[in-house]
Amino acid sequence: MKHFWKYVILPCLFLMPALSYGQLVRWGLYAGTQLPFHTEAVGNNINYLENANFNVGAQLKLDLRLHCQTGIGCSVHSQSVRRTDLDTAADLRSNYINIPLLAGFNLIDQDAFKLRITGGVEYRMLVWVSPNDLSLQKSDFNLHNGNLIGGVGLNLNRLSLDVQCRHPFTSVMKEVDKENLSFWLAVGFFF
Repeated sequence: MKHFWKYVILPCLFLMPALSYGQLVRWGLYAGTQLPFHTEAVGNNINYLENANFNVGAQLKLDLRLHCQTGIGCSVHSQSVRRTDLDTAADLRSNYINIPLLAGFNLIDQDAFKLRITGGVEYRMLVWVSPNDLSLQKSDFNLHNGNLIGGVGLNLNRLSLDVQCRHPFTSVMKEVDKENLSFWLAVGFFF
């Protein structure tokens, strides 16, 4: 994981300002949270008792009325999980690398205020799972998955606020049949 940051994330952060061309191509940073719509049983002996997820990343946006946006981010997931077949519960943490590709349209397009709709897809790769008392390992998870994304956003000068719904293509764990819709909220800053 530390090599990924060294060879991928840091060069991207240094190259993004060089890619900026006036106000047409903008880059920024974001932080947010992701909450599941369902916290009850998710299938096959796995129940989520508590769930807290945090996201940080960098974004690059071609800023026209009809715009496209990509980036790279890291999601940190922290859950209290109960495995009913073993009658045990434990805290479980996992980290993902996220690469979204979004298209959007500015419904209101003023210099200091923009209201937009967005949609697209996101590729997610699992990079780490914490040791836990449930005997769950990285091999118990789908290492590669993705999301279908739809949402609305608001820009006030350089600040952005995004609210999205994310529908996964596959479940996070191999033995869980149910994909979990999530609500995503992020605040960003464009340079």
